[in-house]
Amino acid sequence: ANSWNVSFDNGNQEIYKGVIICNGHHWDKKHPDLPNQFTGEYLHAKDYKDPSQLKNKKVLIIGSGNSAADIACECARVADLSVLNFNSSPWIFPKSFMGIPLGRLKIKRCPGFLSPFLIKLLLRISFGKHSYYNLDTPTHKPFDKHPTISEELPSYLKHGRIITKKGIKDISNKTVRFTDDSSYDFDLMVAATGYKLSFPFLPKSLIRTEDKNLHCIGHCVYPDYKGLFFMGWQQIRGGVGSLASAFSKVIVDLIIVEEKSGLPAGLVLQAMNNKISSTHLYGAKDIYSWIRKHNIKSISKISSKMQSKYVHNNLPTGEINPNSDFSMNVF
Repeated sequence: ANSWNVSFDNGNQEIYKGVIICNGHHWDKKHPDLPNQFTGEYLHAKDYKDPSQLKNKKVLIIGSGNSAADIACECARVADLSVLNFNSSPWIFPKSFMGIPLGRLKIKRCPGFLSPFLIKLLLRISFGKHSYYNLDTPTHKPFDKHPTISEELPSYLKHGRIITKKGIKDISNKTVRFTDDSSYDFDLMVAATGYKLSFPFLPKSLIRTEDKNLHCIGHCVYPDYKGLFFMGWQQIRGGVGSLASAFSKVIVDLIIVEEKSGLPAGLVLQAMNNKISSTHLYGAKDIYSWIRKHNIKSISKISSKMQSKYVHNNLPTGEINPNSDFSMNVF
């Protein structure tokens, strides 16, 4: 059976039958591509701690996600100037609708093709048109990108406490010129530009990522390696916390299937018509539906049928034989 040789930063090495990778995706900072160097203070949103870092400063926030919105609102309260810069306008969601938290809002018996229309209708009822806040109408569907959830942002935009600007044309020392040719001097630039999906401890042949998407089967495994599982890399609407327990049980089931059949769990899931992940964005409903379908009984049934096709020496292999020891470095 394949095993994994794990090297730790203290010099120790251990061999494991399997490894579950849960290093998350909110740690490897993604920085903006700027035309020139900004000579003022620079801060990534990951390093933001409290409003004292913004107080009495002229602040430029780059980004349109939740961190950008939250920091811009903090700036509106304590900074001398708050400018929010992005390339495309976001869909802004309220935290609740008619007193119901957004994560608990259920629209029953709604055909899939009607969902985008109803979501846009709810947003229009909540905030009105984007033009009311000097924003362009978003060019993407509400869930094509991770939603920006803020009830404060529209209010501060309406009161002029936050100014929005699209694109950056040029930077000269502390002066930033935007694509509309307006310019401002800033003391602080905050990059709320998100994070990269990174697995620095894995060899290159096992890093199958594209932007923020991991090219795996069934959200967690590769079809050509046993004993390697990924968890928590997706961007789940409503947060990954509620899914962690449920999905961990799926991984336990997949480990059992690998032990009994000798087949990579990803290969079995592939036989169940699971495709390689094409996005990192998922709704909790999508994941729970997948979990219900892929229980231990259904997976074991398929793996039993496959055992006659794949004997020990005829397993599909990747660049490295899945039945040999494999090394990874953990920092």
